[in-house]
Amino acid sequence: MPRPLSPSVRHRTVSAVALGALSLSLLAACAPGGGSRESVDPAVGAAVRETLPATPTETPRPDPREYAVTPQTISDAPLGHTVEVTDVVRNFSVEGGTEPVRDGAEVVLVKLAVTAGSTYYASVSQNDFGLLTTSGGVATDHSNYTYEDDMASAGYEVLSRVGHGESAAGWISFELKHPQDELFLKYERAAANDGAIEASSAEVPLVEAG
Repeated sequence: MPRPLSPSVRHRTVSAVALGALSLSLLAACAPGGGSRESVDPAVGAAVRETLPATPTETPRPDPREYAVTPQTISDAPLGHTVEVTDVVRNFSVEGGTEPVRDGAEVVLVKLAVTAGSTYYASVSQNDFGLLTTSGGVATDHSNYTYEDDMASAGYEVLSRVGHGESAAGWISFELKHPQDELFLKYERAAANDGAIEASSAEVPLVEAG
């Protein structure tokens, strides 16, 4: 007849069996495809998803709109120049310009009919004009060099320079960083002939004719 195990032997046997079972459980949990995996707190997963950057979405731009403005005439009496403001295009669509329109900015086109005086050898150019969103504010310079290809493709003839005694009509583009509903066109020319010919400055509102 077998002898009964002593208490110390029974203890060692039970411990070995328990340790073996624990090892098997750990191996099953770590094995690829094992049925037992450490669960992730749903709240932690949601927090991680919230911190991931959202996919950027392109802000839709308003459709272009062309309209006639209330007739405005700018006169540069010392040189005999006259400028008639006739039309405006808001939100001009730029498809393949050398620079994309910055987010939130707007390209505005202004059509002018210019007659340069013949008394002096002085011309009228796009550099003489600026666009404002508030009367007396800071003027935005023209952007013709940037968008002239887009303007030509869309059928808007660019106005660059009108020589003395000549007349021409065309468009000047402006890129407004912070567009507003109200627009003002500014004409500004520095003094000439060492101050003998006074400087000239004028500002007119661009209001839709109605």
